Amino acid sequence: MATTPSPLKAKQAEEKYLADRALRWLEGVTNQRLSSLGLSLAGLLRNGKLLRTVAMVLEGGVPGRAFTKADLTDERKGFQAVLDVDYFLNICRSLDLQDHQLFSASDVTNGKEILPVCRTVRALSLSCQEKGIEAPVFETDKEKGEARRRGMTREATSGKVSALGTKLGLEEANGGGEASLRKCGPVVALLGLAAVAAAAVAFRVFGPPRTYIVKKGDTLSKVARETRGATLKSLVKKNNIKNPDVILTQQKIRL
Repeated sequence: MATTPSPLKAKQAEEKYLADRALRWLEGVTNQRLSSLGLSLAGLLRNGKLLRTVAMVLEGGVPGRAFTKADLTDERKGFQAVLDVDYFLNICRSLDLQDHQLFSASDVTNGKEILPVCRTVRALSLSCQEKGIEAPVFETDKEKGEARRRGMTREATSGKVSALGTKLGLEEANGGGEASLRKCGPVVALLGLAAVAAAAVAFRVFGPPRTYIVKKGDTLSKVARETRGATLKSLVKKNNIKNPDVILTQQKIRL
C-alpha cells in the first residue's frame, strides 16, 4: 500500500525538483554552465549579480563574461545585493507576475528560502513563453506530468489566472476533492461565457486587437507617440505595466 509522504518530505522533494530546473533555466539564459562552479542554487544567487544579469538579458542585453565562483561569492558592500535583486523583481512585475508570485529579497540575500525563488523563476519562464520572449523552457511536458503524478509540484499559471483563482477561492477548492470542484464549476463556466461574449462584442465594435513587438531601443513613450490614438497612460493601463520605464525587447504591447 502506497504511503503519503510527510509535509516536510513533500516540500523537500518539490524544492529539489524545482531547484534543478531553475538552475538549468538560469544556465540557458546566461549561456553558462553554472553548476560547474560548485555552488548551491542559493549560493549562486545570494549576492544578486546573477539575477541582475538574467534581468538584463530578458531586457534584450547580452550575458557578458562568464561568472567565476569569486564573482558570485563576493560579499558586497551596502545594499547593492538587495538593489540587484529588486531590479530582477521589477522585471518580473513588468512581465505581469503578481506580488504573490514573487519571492522577497531576503529569501535570496539570506540564502535560507530557495523554494519561493524557484517558484518565481518557474512563473517567469511561463510568462516569457506567453509573451513571445526568447527564453529557455523551465520544464518539459513529460517532466511536468511526472512531477504532478508524484505530487511534487502544482501546475504553474500566469499571474492573471492565478490571481483570479485566489480571488474565487479555487485554490482551496482544488485541495478539497471533486465535491468542491463541482461547486466551483458553475462559477467558472459563467465567467468563461462572460469573457467570450465580451471578447466577441469588442471584436465586432473595435476590430481585432492590435499589438506591437518591442524592438531594441524602443521606449513606451516612443511607442505611444508613433501609434495613432494611443497615449502613454492608455498603454500602461491596457498592458498592466507597473513601470513605464521598463519594457523588454520582443515584448508584445497591446495598442
